[in-house]
Amino acid sequence: MHYTGTKLKCENYNKKVTLGEGYSGSTTRWADIVTHKDGNRFAIIKHENYKAYMSLIELTEDWFETLETE
Repeated sequence: MHYTGTKLKCENYNKKVTLGEGYSGSTTRWADIVTHKDGNRFAIIKHENYKAYMSLIELTEDWFETLETE
């Protein structure tokens, strides 16, 4: 499951989990933020120990660019 919200909300959630888990060294953040292919929606994977005030979704293939094959 992923939380979806503004880019800032996703970044703040990433910081919250990163600080809470004490990531440092080679692991410097919880997760990468996923940008919808339209560039206007953002998501971050949910950590089981941290809640956020964002919607939970399952990312589907419509979030990603599809490569046309001939």
